[in-house]
Amino acid sequence: MTLDLIRALLLLGGFLLYGPPDRWDVAVQGALVLSPDGLAVEVLVDPVAVYVRVPPSGYCGMSYGQVVLVHPDPASLGCSSTLEHELAYVWQWRGWGLLPFGYTEPPEPWHQIPAAPRVMRHGLIRISVPLR
Repeated sequence: MTLDLIRALLLLGGFLLYGPPDRWDVAVQGALVLSPDGLAVEVLVDPVAVYVRVPPSGYCGMSYGQVVLVHPDPASLGCSSTLEHELAYVWQWRGWGLLPFGYTEPPEPWHQIPAAPRVMRHGLIRISVPLR
C-alpha cells in the first residue's frame, strides 16, 4: 500500500482551513497490472473534499488537488455547472497527475466543463496485491 504524500497534505490542509467537508467525491478504480513480481490486483482510492464556501477572489469555484471550493450561489455570479466544472479538474489531476501537461480550460470557463479523462492513474491510496 502506498499513500501519495502531496495529496494527503492537500487534504489535511483543506481540513485545517475549512473544517469537515460538506460532501465527498470518492473515486475507486481496480485493475489487473503487471508488476515486477508478476500479475497483481491494484486498487486506487482517491477521496476529494468538497466545500460549499465562497472561494477567494470571488470565483465561482476553485480546486486544488484534493480540495474543491464551490460558491453557495454560483448563478448570482453568472456561472453554471460549477461543481461539475471543478470536478473535471479533479479528474484531470487524477488522470495526468501533478504536472499540468494536457490540462485544458474551455474558452468560457464560467459555464463550460473542461475535457477530462475518466481514468485514474494517480490516487491518494494505492493498494497492490500480487497474484501468486
